Order: sequence, then C-alpha cells, then structure tokens
Amino acid sequence: FETDQFVAQAKNKSESVLVDAKVAYYNNANKEVAILCNHQKGVSKDFDSQMGKKVEKRDSIKEKIAELKKQKDLAADKKAAKMKALNDQLAKAETAMRQKEDLKTVSLGTSKINYMDPRITIAFCKRAHVPIEKCFNKALLEKFNWAMEESPEFRFDPAVDPVSRMQQD
Repeated sequence: FETDQFVAQAKNKSESVLVDAKVAYYNNANKEVAILCNHQKGVSKDFDSQMGKKVEKRDSIKEKIAELKKQKDLAADKKAAKMKALNDQLAKAETAMRQKEDLKTVSLGTSKINYMDPRITIAFCKRAHVPIEKCFNKALLEKFNWAMEESPEFRFDPAVDPVSRMQQD
C-alpha cells in the first residue's frame, strides 16, 4: 500500500516533523475523498490573515537560521543542534502553510464524519505512530469510540466487512 511506502520513506526525519508529515499525508488522502464527494466550501474570510501569520512565522524562522549561520562564537555542536531545531521548525511551518493552502476550499470534516470508515483512520494512526487526536477532534473521538480498538493491520475489504455484508443482504 502507498501508506506503508510513505511511512518507510519518512523514517529519517525528526519525530515532530515526521508526525506533521504523516498528518499532511492523511489530510491529502482525505482531501481526495472530499473532492470525489464534492465536499467543497468557500474560502474562509479569515484565510488571508491566518495565512499571513503562517508566512510571518516561516519568515521569522528563516531569519533566525540566517542569523545562526553568521554566528562565529558558538560551539559547533551547539550550533548544529540549534540549526537542526530551526530546520525542523521551518519544515513544520512550511507543511502548515501548504496544508492551509491545499485545504482552503475542501471540507474534510464532512468526509471524515459521513463517508470514511473510521477504522481506516485508526489503523493508519496506529501503523504510522500518529496520535489519533491529530486526525480526529474530541467530538469524532467520542463518536467513533467503537473503532478505537481496531488493529494497525486493518484493511478495509468490502467482501468481508460486516457492514457491507449487511447492506448486501
């Protein structure tokens, strides 16, 4: 499966960047479902200001990186550690910006609530070591509590899925 390949490729990234990348991957897959189901929404009136804040944050991190590169009085190991932390922050900020832009006209909530089997999301989160709270808000966690015990190996198969079988009978 494509998900398994993504998880394997992402192993060399820091944990926080990796989790954000996995959530972005999940959201992009969910976006494809939402587009197929025509779950469109208008761009929120706050989009420009929210995006502006994200751009400011990214630019601030870039400035810090440039300043750190110019520093000569810092020990090499401390400089490397700070640079890694700043690069992680930059990667997270850029991922957040891409996600904000990519998802501005798509309603992910509708497909999560009504169309996607929550067991798929739960299995993905467990297999990819992503906190479930990153994909489901509190209300969805409560609504889909029945799916929380699903194994990471779960694969949806309509031929053997009991819900699909009930609909066929």
